[in-house]
Amino acid sequence: MPVLGEGEEALLAECYEEVERERWENVARKFKVKAGLRLTPAQVARRWKNL
Repeated sequence: MPVLGEGEEALLAECYEEVERERWENVARKFKVKAGLRLTPAQVARRWKNL
């Protein structure tokens, strides 16, 4: 891996955090859709809160 400068490291960390946040949002969305087919909205909310 190439040596990165301080600014490049900060940018890389920012990009990584953004991708992880988007990934987690996608997981949350998919969970709510799939769980919504089997559970009531209240059950989905409770289960999501417990994750």
